[in-house]
Amino acid sequence: MPPPIDSSKRVFLIMKTQVQYPRFLREQAKKIAEDVILKPLHSRMQSFGYSKKIIDGTTIENLTIGRNGTMSFDVVSDYASESGFDVALARETGTRSHFVRPVNVKALSFIAVGLIRAFSKGHWVRGITPTNVVRKTVQEKIPEAQTRLNEATDLFISRSMRE
Repeated sequence: MPPPIDSSKRVFLIMKTQVQYPRFLREQAKKIAEDVILKPLHSRMQSFGYSKKIIDGTTIENLTIGRNGTMSFDVVSDYASESGFDVALARETGTRSHFVRPVNVKALSFIAVGLIRAFSKGHWVRGITPTNVVRKTVQEKIPEAQTRLNEATDLFISRSMRE
């Protein structure tokens, strides 16, 4: 059993822990969120055929730890098409079949039947099937991330109070 800590040293250790804990918590939560949630999310997005631009643009933002130690954050994807269409959101939540018209030109151009260039004043596009990969991955991984953060916090406090 370790020797008892005198009261002045105990007060010092408590004050030191209070100063260091917020920074530790921010850094640890960010690392855990990236390892436990973001890396598997990127992997799953890749397996669903998401483009590299969507995957690379998907990050964890606004990471906060509540007073009760609960981690919360937003998964943000900054990739949108030139017309402003949110491609990442469409892949996640899906779209209905819809009519596409040219925005900045008089006609849409596409390759039809191999090598023939065709033009269109607009055409119907099949809807995108929702993947819900972000929602499912986050729901599945949050308990693990929270457990790891709780364990890291317990270890930090016990180490801080032993010094």
